[in-house]
Amino acid sequence: MEIKMIEIVTVRKVLLVGFSILILNWVWRAVNWVWLRPKRLEKYLKKQGFSGNSYRILMGDMRESNQMDQVAHSLPLPLAGDFLPRMMPFLHHTVLNHGKKCFTWYGPYPNVIVMDPETLREIMSRHELFPKPKIGSHNHVFLSGLLNHEGPKWSKHRSILNPAFRIDNLKFWYMIE
Repeated sequence: MEIKMIEIVTVRKVLLVGFSILILNWVWRAVNWVWLRPKRLEKYLKKQGFSGNSYRILMGDMRESNQMDQVAHSLPLPLAGDFLPRMMPFLHHTVLNHGKKCFTWYGPYPNVIVMDPETLREIMSRHELFPKPKIGSHNHVFLSGLLNHEGPKWSKHRSILNPAFRIDNLKFWYMIE
C-alpha cells in the first residue's frame, strides 16, 4: 500500500514539474513576443541610424495613428497639392519629427520607413538581402507578372517591359513636348 502511495506522489510530482515547465515556456514566449523582441529590434534599429518612437507594449503606435487618421479625415480636403498630411497623417508626422530614416510600431512589429534616396538605392539594388514580402499562398494564380517574380525571372520580365516605358513611347500617350 505504501509503495503505491509513493508511486502516486512521484507521478504527481513529475506531472506537476512537466506542467510547470510547459507553463513557463508559454510565459517566456509571450514575454519575448510582447516585450523582449521588440525592445531588441528597437535597439538594433537605433544602432543602424533609424529614429522613432519608443516601443509601447502590445499597441505600439496604433492608437496615435488611429487618432490622427480620425482627425485628418474629419477635416475637408485641402485644395493645395499637399495631400500627404490628409491621407497618411501619422506617416507625415513621423517623417517630420524623426527624419527620412525612421520607424513606427504596429503592435510588436516595427514598420521601417526609408525616404532617403541613397539608402533606397542601396535597398533596391540588393534584392537578395531585401526580398519582396510574400503576397499569399494562392495569389500567385491571380498575380502572375513583374510584381510576383524574383531574381532572373524578374529580370527577364523587366527587360521585356522596359521599352514600353521609354520617354519616346510615353510622349505619344501624354502629349509631352
